Amino acid sequence: MKGLFPIVLLLYNHIDVYLDESGDLGLSPSSSKHLVVAGIASAESFRFRRLVRETRRRFGSETSRWSELKFNRSSNNLRVHLLKGIAATDSFIVWTGIVKRGSLDKFKSRREELVRSVFAEVASEVSGRLRSRRMDLVVDRRTNKEREKKEFDSVLKAAVFAKHAGYFPPLVRVRHIDSFNSYGLQLADHIAGAVFRMLEFNDDSYIRLITPRIEYGRLKF
Repeated sequence: MKGLFPIVLLLYNHIDVYLDESGDLGLSPSSSKHLVVAGIASAESFRFRRLVRETRRRFGSETSRWSELKFNRSSNNLRVHLLKGIAATDSFIVWTGIVKRGSLDKFKSRREELVRSVFAEVASEVSGRLRSRRMDLVVDRRTNKEREKKEFDSVLKAAVFAKHAGYFPPLVRVRHIDSFNSYGLQLADHIAGAVFRMLEFNDDSYIRLITPRIEYGRLKF
């Protein structure tokens, strides 16, 4: 799937898209300035399990205390190793970041709507770069409220249908699962963390490791 955009006419039977966020929606002095949503898409996501398991074996003493790999608590060496591993997979990456100061002013009390809109943009940009019969959008479990889940799913599906690259839209399923049960979400967490470090701290040392896999990245003000 490397360089997927130029070969968008390829048709895949199934694509998995893992989406995760970095940053927060707070407005206090200690809150982040940015919110990032990143997605990693692949027709061979079974390889993500191999990468995570190999990383856990290599960094056993560091990871033995955790049920999952998280960017914010990983060492520099683990981050570098995992991000290099992501760059070697048959996948592509899409991300969107927002500057909260302006964006939150627009949405005010509708902060979950803002989050949905950023997730939707990432899903839309993935959909516009491939043709697939079926697509699974996998997100970390945010809520147990069925109404909120249905609203979230509806927004993401509409975004996929609006920009899909083929003649017919894919069959879309949105899956809400705990990230410790998903190797793909653990990779998406590290990608979102790498983007966040670049935006928040002007540190591009991590994102440069996955640049070959990035098909789209945008910061919104």
